[in-house]
Amino acid sequence: MNLKDWKIIFFSATALLAFFIYSPLLVDVLPPQKQETFFSLAILGSQGKTDDYYTNNEPEISLDTPVKWNIYIYNHMDKAQQIKVKIKILTLTDSQPNSTSFTPSSSPSIYEIRRIMSKNETLIIPFEWEISDIIQNGDYFDISQLHINDFTTSASYYGNKEDTLKMIFELWVYSDNTKTFEFGWSDLGEIRCVWNQIQFKIIE
Repeated sequence: MNLKDWKIIFFSATALLAFFIYSPLLVDVLPPQKQETFFSLAILGSQGKTDDYYTNNEPEISLDTPVKWNIYIYNHMDKAQQIKVKIKILTLTDSQPNSTSFTPSSSPSIYEIRRIMSKNETLIIPFEWEISDIIQNGDYFDISQLHINDFTTSASYYGNKEDTLKMIFELWVYSDNTKTFEFGWSDLGEIRCVWNQIQFKIIE
């Protein structure tokens, strides 16, 4: 082996040794990559799984029959967050949330849930609801008694009371910039939102 070969080996070994010595220092100097931040929202059945949404395994809700679901929320943001879940009932012709334009449904809420979530916290919120009375009034029908947890409300819709309906769950997040709850959040310069829905029919 000539002198040139020995020089190549010497400089290669020196560079490799320097890499192992100084690489931990470089990790401390270089800024850490920002991780993706997001929320997860899911509606689970009575047993906390993605089934058992209906008592007879059909998307039908009988009057005076409690329906037990669970709202699953996971906070993978970089800090604690104030969140609000807006629950709405829509007919098939009502506008639903749009994940492309990040706009919520224009229908009013029938119920809202507010929580403060710590970083990486998971919430399972029981959601028990029951419809006690529904009346057809011409082109409209009225859900005159709707019980949600310990709350009772009513709502009126255009259409037939036998129509298929959708229960919508929208996740709203408190913005430190606007000081209001907004449908969605900002992640790495992009707007994101999350919502969920379950269809059902009311049978008497």
